Amino acid sequence: MKQTTTALAAITLALSLVGIGTAGQAQAATDKPVDRVIVKLRDDGALKNKAAAQQVETAETGNAQIVTLEVPAGQSVESFITELSSQGDVEYAEPDGRVELAAIPSDPFYAGYQYHHRLIGSEAAWDKTTGKADVLVAVIDDGFDLAHPDLSGRVLSPFNVITGKSGSVSVEIHGTHVAGLIAGNMNNELFGVGVAPSTSILPIDVFDGEDGFISDVAAGVYYAVDSGADIINMSLVAYSDTNLLREAVQYAHSKNVLVVAAAGNDGISSPYYPAAYQNVMSVASTDAADQHSDFSNFGKTIDIAAPGSNVFSIFPGESFGGLDGTSMSTPIVSGAAALLKANEPKLSNTDIAGRLMLTAKDLGAAGKDVYYGHGRLNIDRALTLDASHWSNRLSGATRYETAAAISKAGWSSASTVIIATGNDFPDALAGGPLAYQENAPILLTKGDHLHPATVAEIRRLKPEKAILLGSKGALSATVETQVRQLVNEVDRIGGKTRYETAAMIAKRITSDRAVVSNGQNFPDVLSVSPYAAKHGIPILLTRSGTLPAETKAALSGKGATIVTGGTGAISNAVMAQLPGATRYGGANRFDTGKLINQGLPMGKQKAYIATGANFPDALAGAVLAAKADAPILLTAANSIPPSTKSLLSSYPAYTIFGSKGAVTPDVKFEIDLQLK
Repeated sequence: MKQTTTALAAITLALSLVGIGTAGQAQAATDKPVDRVIVKLRDDGALKNKAAAQQVETAETGNAQIVTLEVPAGQSVESFITELSSQGDVEYAEPDGRVELAAIPSDPFYAGYQYHHRLIGSEAAWDKTTGKADVLVAVIDDGFDLAHPDLSGRVLSPFNVITGKSGSVSVEIHGTHVAGLIAGNMNNELFGVGVAPSTSILPIDVFDGEDGFISDVAAGVYYAVDSGADIINMSLVAYSDTNLLREAVQYAHSKNVLVVAAAGNDGISSPYYPAAYQNVMSVASTDAADQHSDFSNFGKTIDIAAPGSNVFSIFPGESFGGLDGTSMSTPIVSGAAALLKANEPKLSNTDIAGRLMLTAKDLGAAGKDVYYGHGRLNIDRALTLDASHWSNRLSGATRYETAAAISKAGWSSASTVIIATGNDFPDALAGGPLAYQENAPILLTKGDHLHPATVAEIRRLKPEKAILLGSKGALSATVETQVRQLVNEVDRIGGKTRYETAAMIAKRITSDRAVVSNGQNFPDVLSVSPYAAKHGIPILLTRSGTLPAETKAALSGKGATIVTGGTGAISNAVMAQLPGATRYGGANRFDTGKLINQGLPMGKQKAYIATGANFPDALAGAVLAAKADAPILLTAANSIPPSTKSLLSSYPAYTIFGSKGAVTPDVKFEIDLQLK
């Protein structure tokens, strides 16, 4: 390929030949519960009572029968065995324990030389999957021995960027070694084993001799993505940031491709690229003793570590040897990513990266540190992660589908539903306490017609009644007509203004307290709504500098007022007109949310997370949060603000409201780190 420029920084490979070392073998175990019992019956014996109904299998053993039984629901294994043993025809009864494969490869150099498999838990991982041929790892490197028997059957469509030709690449040590670490064949009685021995690799040669150009590497990235790669391995570094490489990496990320890159081998903290880019997994190196390799770069951009000192894999010419470098650590992580993708094909690139980092073995300073990132790779734990321990997400493709998903999570049926426009926030802001009082989900729709997702959810819930929030300017007559076709009774609460609508809703809620929030914006109400709903406190709205007459009238007879937001949201002059007012207001919406959750606490069993940049998801979720006696914590789209982050350790479980566009996987990862 013709170079686009000669001024681009060169890319170097850091590797060295080393001596032969040894490593032990990993052990595998299972913790699955016993749910069956083995019974040996005496000659011509038979099971009696309910035991006979639990029979699964029968086998002849000499003159006796071996019968396998399911443990009855709600009964322990021990009590069932005691019950069986009391029957005269039963010679003995015992648990039907589980067994599992012990995937110890027969490849001759596996046990003696490839210590990295023991450290990262490869054997236990292989009992679950050795990868799949339809998972494709692109290896952008310097050349490959495609004829090596340990790569037989693993290679798809090799490409040489320099020559622009498919099917022919140069033959080099580094690329061959890297490819073998990812996908070296298992049980072919030769050499060692790759981390994902059943995966496919796409070799892409971007080097001309000992170095190459960024333009060629970027071209290799685009080729990999467009060829269907799931993962891109780049055991290479550039010493400067360039628009071209950054854009190529971003293109890969946008296409759901995971990019894994070497941190570099100069033993310094300077960021190297592409590893230092935000959407790339940056891999540092460890040794056989789980210590940071002296040569490995370090710094804040390190995401994870993996063995890279004296790591053994294939060389060209049907040989085998060891190399040092983050170049070796990187394919070990890429191979682990391929196993995850094979085991759970629906995982996104960010899901895979998050899973690997969350389950890594924490080394060095507690938590993420500059030498190990989130820790040393542990693929066994990554494959056996109990997803119920981590945060989950209630979401749909649109705000209307997200509201329906929240409804499904909280209601199997409902006698009443609340319907509000998803186009604007004012009318629905005050609806949370009323919805909780009615035990009704809040569903959203477009103002001019009933959204199909909302129609489907109403049909699922089979309510008798629907309450529309807002005037016909918010929810049109067409929407009302469509709702009437689905329910027997329709009730509309809608005033001439948002303030009047809130006051009308408040009349239906009996309380000597009220929440007063700014009616021109939504974030503060999102934070207080679960508390107000749970405690039956109506939400009233005000202008920042003047108290609307409708709100003032609705406050008549109230003894206390909860004011949300700082003086910019509700002035001191307005607050002075409110009965028994207490303000919860910070410097921004996230600080205000923290003060609300500290001063007006909900339960501590779980919390919900929603974007503070928009209203629909938290608005629909407020009633579900109230039902769970849980707060809603607000976040920015791409990171959790410090005030919200300071609250995370208080809760053992989290549910996110909204899609990945509203609350990104980066935020989910920050939450899950708290649950680690």
